[in-house]
Amino acid sequence: LSVWCHAQKSASWLRARTPRHTGSDGGTLLGWNPYCNPLKNVWRKFYGEFLENDATAHGNEWEKPAGKVYIDAFQRHLNRLFIEQKSFETGIFHLLGRPIRLSKKRESDRYYLPPHARMWHIGMVVDPFNHWRGVSIDGLVTINGIPLIVVEIKCPYGSQGNTALYISEPMYYIPQGQDGMYAMWRLYPSCIALHRVTYSPIFGLMVDLCAMD
Repeated sequence: LSVWCHAQKSASWLRARTPRHTGSDGGTLLGWNPYCNPLKNVWRKFYGEFLENDATAHGNEWEKPAGKVYIDAFQRHLNRLFIEQKSFETGIFHLLGRPIRLSKKRESDRYYLPPHARMWHIGMVVDPFNHWRGVSIDGLVTINGIPLIVVEIKCPYGSQGNTALYISEPMYYIPQGQDGMYAMWRLYPSCIALHRVTYSPIFGLMVDLCAMD
């Protein structure tokens, strides 16, 4: 999988995001972020310096473990669908109402290979058609090599440490996921959905689905 991207937290990532509209800017520029107003966001982007706090440190610590829990759970879900749909006989696997053709090991094989999900951590993606835009998605899920799902991971930090789990996702995060889904769809038209993953080491995993219309 090859895209024009910069690894998160790298020097090139910091340089690339400074002059661009990024996914995390969307909610703030719309006035939905209670922690930062639009003017402050623009000033901090060019002249300020981001200082890590307890909440961001918690998110950075648990993002990769959350991704592992998510992709394992999603693979189990795909395995169940593969059997329920009898895709091992037809070779056609339906996800979100869309057919995905599964490949065989050899032409002589009687049964088709099951869907294999993999999540790629690809860092910041610069929109190849609008270079002023860039998004740092948390993951891109492929099924048998086909890019299909953008993943946005949140690990909320509550007043009692790591015990938080959103009842509903804050509004200022919504544009971030939409930006990521749109940017990846421009690169891979096969991308059909966004999974908003919320994870707590105590309460577990919650996945919200947003399909591409």
